[in-house]
Amino acid sequence: MDDVAAVNRRRWNALAEAGVEYTVPWLEIDRAKARGYLGDFGVDIDPAGLDVLCLAAGGGQ
Repeated sequence: MDDVAAVNRRRWNALAEAGVEYTVPWLEIDRAKARGYLGDFGVDIDPAGLDVLCLAAGGGQ
């Protein structure tokens, strides 16, 4: 692992240990909750039937 990756890992670990919102899995989410959450940001789309590329989707949310 290079220095950049090591710094990144340490920082994300610290954020996760602090319980930062975007590092905590949202396991109880359902379609209605997801739409409500996105609506808070002015996003009003329905991805049903669409091909969706999820970038950085391996994290908490």
